[in-house]
Amino acid sequence: MFAKIKYFVALAVLSQAVTAQDPSLFCLDQATCCEGVPDVTSLGDWDNCTIFYLCFGGAPSVNRCTNPSFPAYNPETTFCIAEVDGCVDGTRAPIGQTTTSMTTITTQPPISTTESHVDGNCTEDGAYFVPYPGDCRKYMICSSNVLLPDVQQCPPGTLFDPDLRECNLEDLVECKPQCPDVGTITLPHDKNCSLYWLCSMGTANLRQCPQGLVYDPILTTCNVESLVFCPNLCPPEGAVNLPHASNCSLYWLCTFGNPTLRSCPADLLFDPVLGQCNLPSEVNCGSHIIAAYNNVRTILVGNAYDYDESDSLFDSHEDEWDTTD
Repeated sequence: MFAKIKYFVALAVLSQAVTAQDPSLFCLDQATCCEGVPDVTSLGDWDNCTIFYLCFGGAPSVNRCTNPSFPAYNPETTFCIAEVDGCVDGTRAPIGQTTTSMTTITTQPPISTTESHVDGNCTEDGAYFVPYPGDCRKYMICSSNVLLPDVQQCPPGTLFDPDLRECNLEDLVECKPQCPDVGTITLPHDKNCSLYWLCSMGTANLRQCPQGLVYDPILTTCNVESLVFCPNLCPPEGAVNLPHASNCSLYWLCTFGNPTLRSCPADLLFDPVLGQCNLPSEVNCGSHIIAAYNNVRTILVGNAYDYDESDSLFDSHEDEWDTTD
């Protein structure tokens, strides 16, 4: 079993602690530093804080921290972070010299690495990171044209950037969905409710709804903004129930910013005042909303549509349904 690259959440805090550097965490001699070392072992470069080495088959592969937000390699956490003890302007202090600067506090959360046998394209020589299919928060390692089985995960607040081949701040990464190889479907954008992804024959293309409309993940079409719950409205902390915009028997469970669509038990409706399901007689929800919603859903769900490059999603359906009485 290949050794797992350790993952840590790094939190930099100002400290006056004096720390010494451990030479065993560095590749001091490229000819010998990976001999007898397990594959996927990561070592720092003593002279250059932006460089690190991955050991495969007893030989080191040179890598670099290219993200300006995380320019320094931390040999203790085996990850590129913002600042590293003993590293000033990309240069590390000589062996044995102590430094007084930023101290890195690290914790190691439990991360599952049991997923394996994921298809990937390792067409280049050397060692490098590749995206994990279907999840922008994960990545995998290619080594000598072989995809290693262990799945790695980016730190909180970051996503894997396929252009930089490393984790990057979420706002700087465009997370494309994994589209099916055949057919045409639409998928919601993870950050902007007015955008959506048009998947056609395995390729994801970004589209925008017309002004005043947002993408409805239930109807898989652009819809009137007042009739759609935008998952981006979930608060980042805690758990709360929020009403569905067009169906009173449904509601959104928001848990630390992540929305999950839930359904009330039979004969109950969601009460936005109490934040829970309640008797219909106690809930202010017009029955015409549910009727209109169910009518729309019956028409649209299960149908397939073809799109031209210039088509908007709303235009392709606008003559087929109406949410008004």
